[in-house]
Amino acid sequence: MRASGRHAAHVGLLGVVVLGGSCVSTDVFQCHSDAECNTADQAGICEENGFCAFPNDECPSEYAYGELAGPELAGQCVPLSTSSSTGVDTPPMGDTTHSTTDPSTTDALTSTSGASTTGAGARVTDGLLVLYTFDEGSGTVVLDHGAPPVVDLVIPGDASVTWGPEGLTVTADGTAIDSGPALKVHDACSASGAFTAEAWVTPSNAVQGSLSSGPAKILSHATSPSTRNFTLGIGHLDDGPSGQLAFAVRTSTTDTDAYPYLYTGSDVVMTAPMHVVATYTTGDADRMYVDGIEVAVGPKADDLSTWNDMATIAIGSGGPSFLGTYHLVAVYDHALSSTEIQQNFDAGY
Repeated sequence: MRASGRHAAHVGLLGVVVLGGSCVSTDVFQCHSDAECNTADQAGICEENGFCAFPNDECPSEYAYGELAGPELAGQCVPLSTSSSTGVDTPPMGDTTHSTTDPSTTDALTSTSGASTTGAGARVTDGLLVLYTFDEGSGTVVLDHGAPPVVDLVIPGDASVTWGPEGLTVTADGTAIDSGPALKVHDACSASGAFTAEAWVTPSNAVQGSLSSGPAKILSHATSPSTRNFTLGIGHLDDGPSGQLAFAVRTSTTDTDAYPYLYTGSDVVMTAPMHVVATYTTGDADRMYVDGIEVAVGPKADDLSTWNDMATIAIGSGGPSFLGTYHLVAVYDHALSSTEIQQNFDAGY
């Protein structure tokens, strides 16, 4: 089970409720992403105080709070000191400029469960770029609680997914959930020459992926299912053993598919909550860890200068998709040490 107390801060009040077939406005609506402020007529932005603002030429900041910002703010101009507006068009989802509204998720995440047996503990936050905790419980947006600008994930209408108390479950192949271009990930990791991809997941089965299509993609930074900066997934090598993890990293000496991949040994994948971490460091190696234990070390050591700056953060990522439940996903701008990986494992999800 998830830790209690990590849900309420993410759930805003609904701006409209349906009573007897008619719509009735409530007094206040608090947002957590720009996407929640878009209406049929205009695109709004989610301010740092958690209220929606909309373009208004009469305001010095060019934005005014919406009618559901409460009686004290509704219709008022957003002060220049707090406005997310820069006087230009609002950037597309995936590179918005609002900040996280729940600081507890970036200060210290705690858990009393997961596969971790030690219970509560603080997660590593240094260099954290993106963080998805999958505790929205419903809806079509997975909020990014990492460093701004946030890159929220959007669940398409035809996605085969279900929300539950443990997170978001992908139930059918072909499901792709992604963000807009994640420039903060591209810029930070290509500059540092290193990164960490982390996921708490429960696979629905240990054998996923295919010889023809490649690994089932848990987490990718990519422009398509076959063009990537990196992918962490479940797969098997040629006619090799089942239950393997795969890690693909595009470097200055690989093709756009990032081949060759790093694979673990057999029977690493389990159908229970598992903590999967992949790290890369230019001049060192690519590595994978499961539940705090290093399970594979590769030979790659070239730089990340050829990364594509239009790559999105994607889970599932088309064919073949990872099938199972997402509990937590994170990306860091450096390779976590074995001690830091153990710390995150002990913290659970």
